[in-house]
Amino acid sequence: MELSKGLATIETPGRTRTGHSHDEGQDPHVWLDPHLAKAYVDRIRDALARADAAHAALYADRAKAYRLALSELDAWIRTEVDKIPPARRKVVTFHNAFQYFADRYGLAVKGFVVASPGKEPSARALAELTRRIQQEQIPAVFAEADFNPKMLEVLARDAGVKVVTNLYDGSLSNGPPADTYVNMMRHNVTQMANALK
Repeated sequence: MELSKGLATIETPGRTRTGHSHDEGQDPHVWLDPHLAKAYVDRIRDALARADAAHAALYADRAKAYRLALSELDAWIRTEVDKIPPARRKVVTFHNAFQYFADRYGLAVKGFVVASPGKEPSARALAELTRRIQQEQIPAVFAEADFNPKMLEVLARDAGVKVVTNLYDGSLSNGPPADTYVNMMRHNVTQMANALK
């Protein structure tokens, strides 16, 4: 089941299928916006109810409870982001996974190291990104835990900024800190907020 089908997605120039199952030109990371993730909950509820009608009421109750948990998460994220000075609400990431999240919570994605996982940036592109980080006074750069952070660490060193290498964008951890969706989002927000303050 494709959960994002029919949802408005962000066009991302240069995105390819290399190393990631992204549709050409579409940013698939919809779930990183808890508000949009509610549509996933509804679609899962409906699919389960169709497949197992005898338990449809149970699926409806669980979906209702999870939607409430997502609303609470959304409110918590807003509170945490509000603690970041507006001028510091700028991020550079390893790959462009956090645009939906940034759009929802008022952060600006100012760049990313790779347009699509598996596509290496040129030395010139890295130098331009380093200059942008310095010129825009971006306080930190971020990498997902499942990618090699070496390029981002070099970029951060050259730009003189902090690097955070343990965000999650598509897979959960076996235990804390990202063993559930809500915990993953809380972990990511805590890491971002601490680095950007």
